[in-house]
Amino acid sequence: MNTALTRFSIDQHSPFALLCIGFLVLSSVFVILGTKGKWQDLRYVITQVVLMVLSALLLIVYILFFSKQPLWLSSIPFFLALVSLMFKLFLNPRFQGALHHVLTILLYSALLAAWILTMTGVIRTKWILFGLIALPLLIHIFGEDLPILIGKADPISYVRWMQEGALLSMMLSMLFFILSMKQNS
Repeated sequence: MNTALTRFSIDQHSPFALLCIGFLVLSSVFVILGTKGKWQDLRYVITQVVLMVLSALLLIVYILFFSKQPLWLSSIPFFLALVSLMFKLFLNPRFQGALHHVLTILLYSALLAAWILTMTGVIRTKWILFGLIALPLLIHIFGEDLPILIGKADPISYVRWMQEGALLSMMLSMLFFILSMKQNS
């Protein structure tokens, strides 16, 4: 049985890496636009703006300048994004129930563990991680956003659309990051 770790690297010139960078920039723009009227709330600005934009910038810097370095370094911006999302969960004025909070925290923890285990080569395929991110993305799009767009759910504000756009863009960037990963021989 082969117990060697699978090593991945990023092809910084691949179309997927460029799409990842583009969606990271878009996510940051949405985050900033979605902060309308909340700039005076320092807790919100730090947890929802600074952490998300810093996460995006660190991943962009990693792709552009450090893509030959170990992939586990990408776990740092991924962790920052998940911390921001956990804060968002608790800052949300619409409490969705303890079960929702617990399941969301478990999902984020599983995502972080899968990310680190994939980036360090313990998990030998990138497709498990891809599925763990693609499934919530599809749930957001078809379970939450589409019903609003077709009028079967209550409309949401401009600010909430910007926040949703930031989340979807960040999730898409992660999928493109994973697609840009290539297995080293």
